[in-house]
Amino acid sequence: MRKTTLPYTTTGVLPRFIQDYLNYMPCLDGFYKYKVNLDAIEQVIADKNKTPLNRAILVNELNQQYDGIALSQEVRTNISLLTNDNTFTITTAHQPNIFGGFLFFVNKILSTINIAEQLRERYPQFNFVPVYWIGSEDHDFEEINHIHLFGEKLTWDHAAAGPVGRMDTKGLDTLINQIEEKLGGMPHATELLAIIRQAYTQHDTLGRATLWLVNELFGRFGLVVVDQDRQAYKEVFKHVIQDEILNNRVTGLINNTIESINQCNYKLQASPREINMFYLSPGRRDRIVLNESTGHYEALGYKVFSKEQLLLEIDQHPENFSPNVFLRPLLQETILPNLAYVGGGGEVAYWLELRTIFEHYGVNYPMLVLRSIAAILDKSACKKLQKLELNKEDLFVEEEALIKQYVKERTLQSLELVAEKAETERIFNTILDKAKAVDPTLASSVEGAKQGQIKALETLETKLLRAEKRNFEVAVNQIRGLKSKLFPGGTLMERVDNFLPYYAAQGPAFIDDLKSHLDPFEGQFVLLFEE
Repeated sequence: MRKTTLPYTTTGVLPRFIQDYLNYMPCLDGFYKYKVNLDAIEQVIADKNKTPLNRAILVNELNQQYDGIALSQEVRTNISLLTNDNTFTITTAHQPNIFGGFLFFVNKILSTINIAEQLRERYPQFNFVPVYWIGSEDHDFEEINHIHLFGEKLTWDHAAAGPVGRMDTKGLDTLINQIEEKLGGMPHATELLAIIRQAYTQHDTLGRATLWLVNELFGRFGLVVVDQDRQAYKEVFKHVIQDEILNNRVTGLINNTIESINQCNYKLQASPREINMFYLSPGRRDRIVLNESTGHYEALGYKVFSKEQLLLEIDQHPENFSPNVFLRPLLQETILPNLAYVGGGGEVAYWLELRTIFEHYGVNYPMLVLRSIAAILDKSACKKLQKLELNKEDLFVEEEALIKQYVKERTLQSLELVAEKAETERIFNTILDKAKAVDPTLASSVEGAKQGQIKALETLETKLLRAEKRNFEVAVNQIRGLKSKLFPGGTLMERVDNFLPYYAAQGPAFIDDLKSHLDPFEGQFVLLFEE
């Protein structure tokens, strides 16, 4: 693939909040700790080393987690290196969407791997391990149960509930058969289907299947996968669980942050609850609330605890408690020797709300790196772009505005009635002078008549443009096709398309090629053209 880049401001794909973060606008000074560049890493390392960390727990859990899974030498080495005080992680996280969910799933993992590789080269005295943290305790099944393939939505029909990582994989074999029909005889379809069949039919839970799939695709780069749904990790986190439930700590800590965000007229990515913790039980993940009238704590719709019972449950079974979006990052940074978190715009936005939480618990707040955001134009789309003589910036112009611009630039007809509107203005100004001489109260009638004529001319302009568009029907349809390819359903393609067709066409070379083009430190939108 051939790479070109555009400033994010040109593309319009980022909200103002993130655009301002990338530009270090003064209003955001207190929300982050480090500027995003390689030079800052030594300071992050020094600060991270001030945070107590139990590396033995992490390595022991990883070895148990990977039991029965074939590991590359690169992954084995990286797990072993994590015992050393000079080894640090670069981390991204995502839910266990079936088949990866969306193309950005690959982008964010490769962005994380590339950052680790850059750091190894820049700071050879340290080791850097890329990590993919599975958000396996999330319970929003509707977010993870489908993929889009060649414009069609394929949905996993499953009745399970609760943490998605604990769900069984029943029914995914049927979906794989549908995928097989669509991928047809593509060059690497057979090997790809073998991979996803082994992932989703040979493993009992979605979390385990995701672990296997990600390891299979990215293990050769040394990527270490961490499933957060482990009792040992929650043991380390018990003090936070208790503090949040009893003292509503998150809400109290970030009130000032929320007020500052509102004063800067940014839109909040997420708002905290009074208690930002869930209770896990078979097939359930229930929000914990305090019943003010009884003084008891409730896992909504499931179980009631007295304060004493709740404290005992936290002490004996911390694995039954699950942090929400405000505390999951703290759990991650408590467990990992992490330096940087790599996420999309929405993730970076909610992380920017969290700094005071980290400072309260004495856990270092990491560097926040926006992952590479990329789009791929296939050969057919590239040919259309060239034939239409459009440039890369044109692809990000609103569709109807682009079509209007295209037609106006290429038509041999005059589609704007500029002279006619000017003449109408002149005529009515003359009439206005005469009317005022006769009766000044007639001025409003003349003005109304003028505006009516101008409006009629503007309506005629619209009709002329519409008629001329029909003369450019082929080109207009090609423009719509290009926009639909880049923004299916009005959303950037990496948030809709799945990686499966690309892998089926190119095999592992697709991942290698994509990896070679992604550098989050560029701070640019990546547009890739298939050749």
